Amino acid sequence: SQLKPRETHLNVFLCPSDPYSQSRYVVRDTSSTPPEQYAAGSYAANWGPSSATVNLDDTPVTSEGVFYRNSRTKFRDITDGLSNTLALGERTNGPIRTSTGVSHGHSSFETAWCCSAREISDPPDDHGHMVLFETQFRPNEIDSDDKGVSAPHVGIGQFAMCDGSVRAISENIDKSVYNGLGTRSGGEVIGEF
Repeated sequence: SQLKPRETHLNVFLCPSDPYSQSRYVVRDTSSTPPEQYAAGSYAANWGPSSATVNLDDTPVTSEGVFYRNSRTKFRDITDGLSNTLALGERTNGPIRTSTGVSHGHSSFETAWCCSAREISDPPDDHGHMVLFETQFRPNEIDSDDKGVSAPHVGIGQFAMCDGSVRAISENIDKSVYNGLGTRSGGEVIGEF
């Protein structure tokens, strides 16, 4: 009964500049009939900065960003300012750029998919990183991972801010500024970016 909805591409969730979007699926299980697969999307929500010990896979509710498992974040909680806080980021459905030219794992089909919370009984396997992004890596950063953003545009990534505006952010943005944009109440002073 959920087969048709989970395999339906919605144009509103796809970047028209991404040549991979229209035909991309995330295949989760090929042993079932039909295979368990999900239609791709081009946008992920801001989980915030990460570290080796705090990240969206291992500590999904310990987020400084706006979105996380069971998030109840309200505008009043975003004390860094709605125009200084990332809401959504663009993510290509093609491979992530690597220094070796070879992608692997999730990196070979970097995608956001709206049905990621798959294993309710196994939270570590909920694949939240497929609908959320961390600000650990700058947009389009070479050798990043599947938890970052990667746009099909040269030199920039497109982002929706919490105030509803859309910004093109350079892939050369200062890392501390980018991490600051990822927090909802970190107190960072963000200048022009």
